Amino acid sequence: QKGKPSPVAPATTVKKKQTEDPHSLSPATVAKDEVPSVTEQTPQPAPSLYPPAAAKGEMPSMHKQAPKPRQEAPSTKPQDDLPSPAVVLDETSIETMLKATPGLTWDGQALFTIAKGFVSDMNVDASFYANKALLKLVLMELLENEARGDTGKKGGFLPAVRQLANVATLPGVVKSSIGMPDIHSGYGFAIGNVAAVDVNDPQSVVSPGGVGFDINCGVRLLRTSLSLAELLPHRDAVADALFSHIPVGVGEGSVLGRKVSPEELDHMLEQGMGWCEANKLCWPEDRTFVEQGGCFEGARHASVSARAKARGRTQCGSLGSGNHYVEVQEVAEVYDQESAAAMGLKQ
Repeated sequence: QKGKPSPVAPATTVKKKQTEDPHSLSPATVAKDEVPSVTEQTPQPAPSLYPPAAAKGEMPSMHKQAPKPRQEAPSTKPQDDLPSPAVVLDETSIETMLKATPGLTWDGQALFTIAKGFVSDMNVDASFYANKALLKLVLMELLENEARGDTGKKGGFLPAVRQLANVATLPGVVKSSIGMPDIHSGYGFAIGNVAAVDVNDPQSVVSPGGVGFDINCGVRLLRTSLSLAELLPHRDAVADALFSHIPVGVGEGSVLGRKVSPEELDHMLEQGMGWCEANKLCWPEDRTFVEQGGCFEGARHASVSARAKARGRTQCGSLGSGNHYVEVQEVAEVYDQESAAAMGLKQ
C-alpha cells in the first residue's frame, strides 16, 4: 500500500517500491523482522524448556545442580548483521589515509592506482577515481573486511578495491581495470568498474559480470533552472508529483494508460525513441541528446526472445522493475567546467 512518499532532498534517491515480479529469476526477498501472514490457526506451542528469565540464545541446565556462569551461545546472525570491526583511519589528509593501504598510490588529483601484485596474477594495474569523501568509503569497506578475517568478503561481496584488482587478472585486459566515481561492491565486477580487452588476443574474454546483469539500463539527465533554495520549500510536492506521474514497479500502470500490444512492442524495439516521438511521448529535440538518436541502427525485434518480450511488455511506459531510480540532485561542485558548460550545468 502506498503511503505518502518521503520528502525528496537534493542528491536523494527516490526508489521504486519493491513489488515481486512473478517472472523474476531472483528469489523474493522478505524485509527484516517481517513475519509472513498465516491464514489458518497454528497449534499452541509446547511449554518452553527455558525458564521465564532466560535470555535469548541461552540454554539453561536441565539438571538440578549449582548454577554455572551464563555463557551466550555463538551468534547465528548473518555476517552483515555483526558489528563492524573497530577500524581507525587517519582522515587528516589523503596521504595519511593511503598509509593504511599499501599498494595504493595517488596522482595528486582524483586518480588512485592499485599496483600489480595487490592480488596475485594481475595482468595490469587497477585504478579508480574518487575525492577524499569517496576514498574514505572505499578504504573503510576494504579495511573492515580485512579486519574481519573473512578473506575480504562482506555478505557474499568482495570489497570494491579487490574486485577492481580481480578484474585486472582477466586474460586480455589492457592498460587498467578502472573504477568510476560511483564505485561500490558488485557481482564479480565492482559497480562502476570498466575494462577493455584486446580483441586481437585469442585469450581475451568477455565477462557477463562486466557487461552487466542489468544490460541497457539507460541514464537520462534532465536539467532544470531551479536552485536548491527554490526547490526546498516545494520538495514534498515534487516528491508527490513524481510518484503521481511516474508509474513504478510491476503492474503499476503505464503513462500510455494501457499495456502495449505485442505488435507495438516490436515496433518499439526497432524504432526506439522514434516510436516515442510518433506517439507524442517525447519532443523531436529530445532525440538529438540521446546516443544514435535513441535507436540503434540494425535493431531487429526478432533477435529478442519471447520471454524477454513478455517480461518487458508489462513495464513499458513505466520506471520498470529492478534497480531503477528517479533522482533529484543538486550540482554541489563542478570538476570539469567544459563538460558542465556543454550540458548547461553550473554550481
